[in-house]
Amino acid sequence: MRKIIVITSVTAIVLISEWLLILSGIMPLDELEPSRINVIGYRSWFMSFSVPDMWIVICCLLSCYYALKNKIKAIVFSMIAGSSMIFLALVTITFYAQNSMLFDLNYYQLFENLAVVWLLMSGAWLIYIGIQRFGSVPVEGENQKQGSPGRTVEGDSA
Repeated sequence: MRKIIVITSVTAIVLISEWLLILSGIMPLDELEPSRINVIGYRSWFMSFSVPDMWIVICCLLSCYYALKNKIKAIVFSMIAGSSMIFLALVTITFYAQNSMLFDLNYYQLFENLAVVWLLMSGAWLIYIGIQRFGSVPVEGENQKQGSPGRTVEGDSA
């Protein structure tokens, strides 16, 4: 659970900080990426990430909260966050590749590429650890009573 706490809290802190700096005007988008601001649709595309990023933040914070309480819900929220992180990274890679910006040599693109690597690796790890942890949780339905036949984790072959 400690690794989940570290990954989800770092992700939430970085995303919150980035959006606070951009939306407050401390880090204006025009100054951050002057070469990209003229790419058609870039500003709208970039600003549309605020809502998905906040979804990731919410899932990360819930995962962190439940991990601190050592609850299985931490795994559920970390897997949701991980999946969202991977989706976000793939959309970013696709947009940058389509607009020939993926390998721009400027500090912001280096930061973006590092962020994409973080999202892919951390997201995949959160999903992987969730699958591993759920593999050790016994599955019992409400209609299963002690001694009644039914599927269990050991009986599942699919």
